[in-house]
Amino acid sequence: MPDAPATILFVGDLVGGLGRRTLLGLLPALRERHDPTFVVVNGENVAGGLGITPKIADELLAAGVDVITLGNHAYHRKEIYPYLDGRVTACVGTHTHVPTADARLLPGGTAYITDVGMTGPRGGVIGVQKELAIERFLTQMPVKFETAADDPWLNAVVIEADDAGRATSIEQVLLPDS
Repeated sequence: MPDAPATILFVGDLVGGLGRRTLLGLLPALRERHDPTFVVVNGENVAGGLGITPKIADELLAAGVDVITLGNHAYHRKEIYPYLDGRVTACVGTHTHVPTADARLLPGGTAYITDVGMTGPRGGVIGVQKELAIERFLTQMPVKFETAADDPWLNAVVIEADDAGRATSIEQVLLPDS
């Protein structure tokens, strides 16, 4: 159990180099504003929109990221659900790249949000150049996706927890890179 209250800054999917640069540019101000105990980012799409490399992981960690999450199958088996009621400070999803408006505290003291969103180009289709996503949809043929380059935003949540590790609040942070 933690010895003191904690504040967690969880940043949604970093998409491509633009998402990475957006985080790196805004992280110092976010640390100053929210004074997080630690920063968690989802890095599953940070390397050109798909995956992560050791070099990028090292860059994120050197910039002050404490935890990098990956993957989307943590809750594949329903038998894990009871094991987690009130034993987890936060259950935050981040895969669709679209922030949901359902942040809340669950009865056992777990902060929850279905999808934090993504950090990167909001001007595309979930981070991809619009034209390429539309072409793939219309033709149903494989199209190499390229990361969009316009309207970068950071999507995150800030979670407060008490001495016992139970969440006391969850707040969405949606910021343009201006």
